[in-house]
Amino acid sequence: MRTQVLDTSTAAERANVARVEWLYSAGVNGRDAQVPLRLMAPDFVQHNPLYGTGRDGFAAFLSGPMPAAFPDLHATIGLHLAQDDRVLSYVDWRGHHARTGAEIELATADLYRFRDGLLVEHWDVVEYHEIEPFGFGRADQDQPVALPAFVGTGLQRSNMGLLVRYIDEVKVQDYSRAHLYICRDFRQNDPMIPPGLDGFKACCEIFLAMAPDIHVVPRHLIAGREHIGALWDWVGNQEVTGAPVTVPTSDVYRLEDGMLVEHWDRVDYSYVKKLFGYHPKQLVMGGR
Repeated sequence: MRTQVLDTSTAAERANVARVEWLYSAGVNGRDAQVPLRLMAPDFVQHNPLYGTGRDGFAAFLSGPMPAAFPDLHATIGLHLAQDDRVLSYVDWRGHHARTGAEIELATADLYRFRDGLLVEHWDVVEYHEIEPFGFGRADQDQPVALPAFVGTGLQRSNMGLLVRYIDEVKVQDYSRAHLYICRDFRQNDPMIPPGLDGFKACCEIFLAMAPDIHVVPRHLIAGREHIGALWDWVGNQEVTGAPVTVPTSDVYRLEDGMLVEHWDRVDYSYVKKLFGYHPKQLVMGGR
């Protein structure tokens, strides 16, 4: 399994990343139910019911409805960002539907917390709009928030401060200070968003069209040596009906000289699709 982005600062962080790699290579791809039982603590807390409850639930997931629906389902990790006891991983899942042969491409952001070398908690962002057509809709779930953690090396703490300031100063409704954080030739790894600072502003307009009062509610922030990342919800209200709009999202940014120079993301449009009957990816890329 080849990781394109790996941001760790300590030996302990690198060991935790190796454990996450093993979870996916041997557990998910190898369908070895013993892996989560050995890697996860007895009190492991799972915040996504898609994977069951606790470590036993995750072990059962490996032979449950989703692998049965997609027997060749395979996970590839493209990014790891570690800080202290947490690892944020971006995972791409691919497979074919057993009944129809339709191909699935699912992206997730998975945040793991470790204690004494064992997994004790998991949060995520899942692009449910990709798997809803196959009967795997978003379930009600409680994924609690955490305050920003200024821990780790001095550079990690400094980068966490930059991320907090960025959230505070750059709003969808007013991105006049965006140029202080985002470089003009900002590189986008989301094909739906145009590159550059102007592309960032165009993305803001997409969110504003969904809800003029939309804003970010951070759930988890994480900072590495050269990258900062977040799990957060974009929330607001639809202008005409007042209906609530929620867009669970994860973003990771690469830093150079204190500026954001590159971007990856995971976006769950399932709420948007339910409210509007479509989602932005369908308009731009012809997705499901």
